[in-house]
Amino acid sequence: MFNGLLVGACVGAGFAVFETSGYTSQFGLVTLFVRSWQSIGTHTIWSAIVGAAIILAKERRKPVKGKTIVRAKFLRFYAMAILLHAAWDWQPPFPFLNAFDLQKWLIIILGWIVIFVLINAGLREVRTLQGQRIIN
Repeated sequence: MFNGLLVGACVGAGFAVFETSGYTSQFGLVTLFVRSWQSIGTHTIWSAIVGAAIILAKERRKPVKGKTIVRAKFLRFYAMAILLHAAWDWQPPFPFLNAFDLQKWLIIILGWIVIFVLINAGLREVRTLQGQRIIN
């Protein structure tokens, strides 16, 4: 579980760097600063969620296959990552959500709640493996 979180977060962070550099060259340096504080709740955690979901859904010591991806364990977290990204890009018709970037903060908080749920599942996995004496 932790490997999936870590690899997913690395892939998401790498993508965010390239995307931000493209936006910065197009819209200016202020975009770099805005996207920097927003990076705590964007592609890095969305990809970490998907990476952990893949590990959660796959069978032990077997490669990921199509039938693995359609399991509810995977689809639940995959859909959550998609919904978080869609909500991030959505322009709400309510002006109070744009004040102080309230919409962004709510999405960041929700994303981190999902990350903490996955971290808790990873800790349970480690305790189980320790009980089986797989980890010394």
